[in-house]
Amino acid sequence: MPSSVRFFSLLSYIAVASVGVAISAYLVSIRRAPLPREEISALADATLLGEGRGAGSQESAAALPWPKAAIRVSAAPGTFDEPQVLKDFSKALVAALSGSDAEISVVDAPPKSLTTFEPCMRREGTAVECLAALEQVTSKDSPVPPLDSTFDLVLVPSDDCSALLLGTGRGAVLRWHRGSSLDVQRLAASAATHLKATWLRPVSFEHSAALFEVAPAYQLNFFLVGDCRRRVAWDFTSTVLAPYLRRFIERLSLLFDLEMDSQVVQCGSLGTSLEPSEMAHQSKIGNLIDVNMLQENFMRRTGDWPPDALTRDARWLPPLIRLVAFKSAEPVHLVDAEGDDKSSFAVQGFGVVAVATCETGAFSLHEQLENQSSTDFVSTCEAQQVASAWVSSLRSWLALPPDEPLGEIGVACDDAPNSPGGLALLAARPRLDGVADWELRIVARAVHSLFVRRTAETLQDLLVLVDSLPDVVVREEIGEVAFKAVSAARGSLAAAEAGDIGQAIADAREALTLALSASQDDTVVGQLFFSWQFKWAVYLPLGLPVLVPIIVATIRDARSRFPLSKSQPSAREVPRDGQQ
Repeated sequence: MPSSVRFFSLLSYIAVASVGVAISAYLVSIRRAPLPREEISALADATLLGEGRGAGSQESAAALPWPKAAIRVSAAPGTFDEPQVLKDFSKALVAALSGSDAEISVVDAPPKSLTTFEPCMRREGTAVECLAALEQVTSKDSPVPPLDSTFDLVLVPSDDCSALLLGTGRGAVLRWHRGSSLDVQRLAASAATHLKATWLRPVSFEHSAALFEVAPAYQLNFFLVGDCRRRVAWDFTSTVLAPYLRRFIERLSLLFDLEMDSQVVQCGSLGTSLEPSEMAHQSKIGNLIDVNMLQENFMRRTGDWPPDALTRDARWLPPLIRLVAFKSAEPVHLVDAEGDDKSSFAVQGFGVVAVATCETGAFSLHEQLENQSSTDFVSTCEAQQVASAWVSSLRSWLALPPDEPLGEIGVACDDAPNSPGGLALLAARPRLDGVADWELRIVARAVHSLFVRRTAETLQDLLVLVDSLPDVVVREEIGEVAFKAVSAARGSLAAAEAGDIGQAIADAREALTLALSASQDDTVVGQLFFSWQFKWAVYLPLGLPVLVPIIVATIRDARSRFPLSKSQPSAREVPRDGQQ
């Protein structure tokens, strides 16, 4: 009979094993927090994803709520003797813009923001003078106006050509030469055509290969790269950011969450070798850098640069946009495939590289003193050049013309008589802001539509992933993030329907950030590659050293206990002699 000590020892082993089994069962159990399935389905239906329409389609964009453009039409004070002219023009403009996202109203007086441009309000003024007045640089300290859908159109008689001149804000001047062949009906029809191509123009990011993916947040990394010949340096904040990029980045911040970082790379290259002998040979041929050299060696050379830095913690890492200024001790000639000289180039998914070469030789006294040292500082002229190249590339990424608001659709006064509408179309360049307010609004609509649709698509993909993989664990935190993403997307649609564009963009940006954080969480992604076979492969080596001795001891105890009880004879009473 086994001793009681051995029996209690076996019981202790069984208790320890039970605890181990319970812990293992807890570790391998599938814990799933509730997800907003019905809310995600309703959001997908609201964005037309449930009908199978592709992202970026005009039907999907048109289905999302967005405030209509409220165009207020007025006339310059004391310019028209017949008050019926403005009413007839407004009626004709309403008919010409029927079916578009615009509402026309007539106001008594134009806004002060346009009446201050005196050349535009005078009959004797010319379109050139009016355009120059509209391009006047605003104060660098003026606040960035919020996103809005209110536009102002001022009708002014003109002795010059008939032209529609767009300002950098949300105002325009329509100068009408009444002696031309344009009557009120044709003037309104031509103006409506130009407004549909500018203020009311749809923008989409889906029909062409974008320079960067459209995301709710970005990390802007600015690099100053030298060629090892001289030490390079810059005062990025004072020389580049404040005078040339601050207002442009502030406007982009209305659409995206932006973080910035600047670095200096002393030894870099656009594709040429950094060996002294090779650099001397490159100098003899004029430092010519063509497309083939960039394609073969540029990205390989960037591997020697310092690593990219993130200035904040993030579960979902925002894309990096690298804006590089290459400053060489000798002139660099950058040519494209056709042999034309270029000052910058863009690499998809990487960023924009601009060559800092200023041929004017204009330096301030402070810069001349700096240039007397061994360090080569970035001059004001070079800073303006590289900033202009960066802004042009970023405008192209936003589906805007790179150099000016109109691009190829502009019509000069000399070409207006030969154009179909007979109305010239001119636009003021946002020289300080980088993007006009009316351009920012049409981009905001495309960004809002894309953010909301991508939120619904990302959350739907998360549900499909969870349903297709029964081993995927959904934590409570992930469920809460998904609920918040749906709530933010709903709030964005409600704000857009109420006419609050700024709040609609902010909520859509937050919704997509939360959706991406939930779908790309480490716990969710890690479960995709950690099935139950791998779990047992990890936990069995931990449990077998305890389980095997317990099982063996249990079997031995059972074998020793049961045969012993069977071999013992049964006790019975033996009768005495003489008893029955």
